[in-house]
Amino acid sequence: MFASAAEEQKEVAFDAGHRPVLRTREIDEVIPGWRERLLVGGERIVVDQYGGSRGTGKNPALVMIDFQHAYLGRDTTIADQIDEFPAGSGERAWHALRTAANVVKSARVAGIPIIYTVVARKNEIQKGGFDDKRRKAVDLTEGSPGTRIPAAIAPDSRDQQYSKPAASIFFGTGIEDYLESNGIDTLLMAGLSTGGCVRASVVDAAARGYSAVVIADAVADRLQFAHEAAFVDIWMKYGDLALSQDVCDFFVARAGADRPTLLGTGH
Repeated sequence: MFASAAEEQKEVAFDAGHRPVLRTREIDEVIPGWRERLLVGGERIVVDQYGGSRGTGKNPALVMIDFQHAYLGRDTTIADQIDEFPAGSGERAWHALRTAANVVKSARVAGIPIIYTVVARKNEIQKGGFDDKRRKAVDLTEGSPGTRIPAAIAPDSRDQQYSKPAASIFFGTGIEDYLESNGIDTLLMAGLSTGGCVRASVVDAAARGYSAVVIADAVADRLQFAHEAAFVDIWMKYGDLALSQDVCDFFVARAGADRPTLLGTGH
C-alpha cells in the first residue's frame, strides 16, 4: 500500500529559520487508487475542495496510541486469534508496531517527547465509550494483560504515560496539561486503531488547535475499509499524513545526529 519506508534517506528540507520541515504525503501516495474504489457519483468534486496541509509547529511530540495486547492480539490473521483476542488487529497491528518501534528509536535520538496511551479502567464496573458495543467482553482493567505494552516499544522513565477510558487521547487524561506546559504544538501519531482511537484523537487535536500528523504505516485497523476511510477523512479535514521514513528523517535532522540503525518491519 505504502511507498517503501526502507527507501534511502531523503534530504530533509529546511524552512527560513533553518528548522527541518516534515515531509507530509498526499492521500494518493498513502492509498493509491482509492478514488476509483471509494468514491461514487460526483464525490470527486467534493474531495477536490479539501486536503490542504495544516502544517506543523515548532515543538513536536510522538504519540503512541493503544499499542496494548488487547488491541494487538497475536501476530497472525484476525480469524486465527479472534476468539482469544476479540479486539485484536493481529498481523496488521504487529506490522504497525514494528514500524512504530523505528520511529521511537529515532525520537529518542532526537530527544523528542514520547507519549503513550492505553485504554484501561480503574475497575471492572467502570465502562468506556465502546464497551456496550462489543458482543464479547474484553478485560481492560488497569494492570490486566490486555492493557500492557509489548517490550519492543515499551515506554521508559523519560516518557509520559496515560490511561484513558474512551477513544480520544484527550478524554479523561491529563495530556493537555502536559502539552501546554511543555509548549508542544504538533502531535505525530502512531497506534491502534486507525478508524477508532487514532481518528478520534486527530479530530480532538485539531479542535484544540494542535497540528496532527498520522504516521500512515504505523497505524492499523481490523477493517481495511475503515482504515482507508479514516485516512481520507483525516487528510481531507483534520490533519496530515506522513510515512515512518519521513518522520525518522525529520527527527534525525532536528537532532543533527547520525541515523540510528533501524529494525526490520517484515516478519
